[in-house]
Amino acid sequence: QMPLYVRYIRDGSLIMVAEDGIAGYSSSGEERWTVSYENRLLHTFDVDYGGNCVVALGGNQNNTVVTMYTKNGEKTGEYTSDTEVLSLDANGRYIALSEQNRVSVINYKGKVQAARDSQRDIRRILLLSGRTTVVIGRSYVELMKL
Repeated sequence: QMPLYVRYIRDGSLIMVAEDGIAGYSSSGEERWTVSYENRLLHTFDVDYGGNCVVALGGNQNNTVVTMYTKNGEKTGEYTSDTEVLSLDANGRYIALSEQNRVSVINYKGKVQAARDSQRDIRRILLLSGRTTVVIGRSYVELMKL
């Protein structure tokens, strides 16, 4: 596995995100767990400061499946989007998603907490405290409260 991203967790463990899966390592470098994407394409991902990992993978019907895992590799939830998830940001409590011209906030079980359409083309999303997001487009930045 070629790592795309590695996050150090306070307890000394590491979370690694690769093109074909995610893995957790102990403080001594021993692999503790792995999750394979099962030949699905990785669209985007985030690892929050607690080590919880969120991956958005291409689905079978031109959709995106967003799956959440704990720092121990346990699946906590799943959310299926009808479109491609272009960007996501996780803060330990919520996950903000940009889905074409829609912004959604979900919890780690995959349940939608809030959603709002945008008239603009969304490139990136950042989640601030609570359900406040920063939506970034080609030529604009917008603060959106959901």
